[in-house]
Amino acid sequence: MELKSRVRTVSVIFVVLLLTPLINLVRYQFIEADDILSRPNELRLEQKQELRGSLLDRRRDVLAYSKGQQRVYPLGEAIGSLLGGYSGDSGLDNMLAAETKPMDVPRGPVDAVRLIRKYDMRGNDVVLTIDSRLQRGIYELLSGYLGAAVLMDTRTGELLALVSRPSFDSNRVREEAYWKSLIEQTETAPLVERCLSGRYPPGSTFKTVVMSGALEEGLARPDEMFDCKGSMYVGSFLLNCNATHGQISLCEALAYSCNVAFAELGTRLGVEGIDRWASRFGMMDDFACVPGSGKAQLASDSAWSASAEAAIGQADLLVSPLHMAVVASVIANRGRLVEPRLVKGTASSDGQWVSQTECREAAEVMSAGTAETVAEAMRLAVSSGTCVNAALPDVLVSGKSGSAENPRGDTHAWFIGYAPSDSPRFACAVVLENAGGGGRYAAPIAGKIFRMAFDLDE
Repeated sequence: MELKSRVRTVSVIFVVLLLTPLINLVRYQFIEADDILSRPNELRLEQKQELRGSLLDRRRDVLAYSKGQQRVYPLGEAIGSLLGGYSGDSGLDNMLAAETKPMDVPRGPVDAVRLIRKYDMRGNDVVLTIDSRLQRGIYELLSGYLGAAVLMDTRTGELLALVSRPSFDSNRVREEAYWKSLIEQTETAPLVERCLSGRYPPGSTFKTVVMSGALEEGLARPDEMFDCKGSMYVGSFLLNCNATHGQISLCEALAYSCNVAFAELGTRLGVEGIDRWASRFGMMDDFACVPGSGKAQLASDSAWSASAEAAIGQADLLVSPLHMAVVASVIANRGRLVEPRLVKGTASSDGQWVSQTECREAAEVMSAGTAETVAEAMRLAVSSGTCVNAALPDVLVSGKSGSAENPRGDTHAWFIGYAPSDSPRFACAVVLENAGGGGRYAAPIAGKIFRMAFDLDE
């Protein structure tokens, strides 16, 4: 009996010793493989850099690919701030490293068949919604400015261009001197991706959100008239308008950007109401289909004038260009929020889809009637209001300009809008830092962006 007991004990120890490395192998190769290989400094990922998949644009043109142990970025500065570079833990190329990493183990049935049949260990490609032609072209349009531009397809939510300027050349981030020079440019901040990560006071572009909320909650009427004397007191705060408009309708107040009318709407909504409507427009959403996107900073000031200032896009309200492009898209879509999307899906090395990104279904932000009233005012803003510089001779454009005061210099120039007005196809947001009036500087660039988008539309 004693001998049998010893044999059993030895057998158990032997089984444990045999199973321990097998369990660890399964844990590392299958359960924790994605987490381990997605670490920026993981040596195995570095060693197999040449087997990483590529990042492709919507037309399958290459945005990033591996050559030996290096990543190559054909668009250079035009997309550098968005893609980053394989030098750390920032940028879209690094965020998507788990998808493009070499396949030590299959990640699904399609990968398993591929490994068995061809022993193809190359990582999957990630197909983005970006159009490299628009990305490059809009980057050139922003030459001479600091700022950002977002262009999206109103029907699908696909982001066709995310342009931030200044930017950097991702091909050179490994160069010590070049990297040091980027870090030292604190005034222009070329390392900041402005479309998704930038936060700006939206200025008068935010009046579209306030008008929508006031109408939808029955706090204003489409035919309501306001008396603008050029300024008004909110408590002890004197709020100035850009002109003395006299008797002005609600639609005209948006088209000609009357601060007095919107300060009145802001006091009716209150700070909580303004924040509620900003949230309904998606400003506090996590857009799962847009890696790297973040939330806005809503108004929180408790001063008497806070609601009036927030209503004209000031106070402590801060938003990204993506947020404001979504606002324009909601109005273009008759009150429906089509979730923005940056990643179309992953594809195998032979071009076949492995997976396609599923976004949330469109959500109703407001009634179609309310959206149409705001849309009418935005059409008027481009035809005869503050945004006439965004007009095109052969396409109806709707929009809203903004000139946002900020504590760091001159006002930021804003424009948001969509086109064509009668059958929306594209929505855009443009912000130019410290450039001055939105109608004068941002609106004409937006018009050129729409022109480019229609010329390249397939």
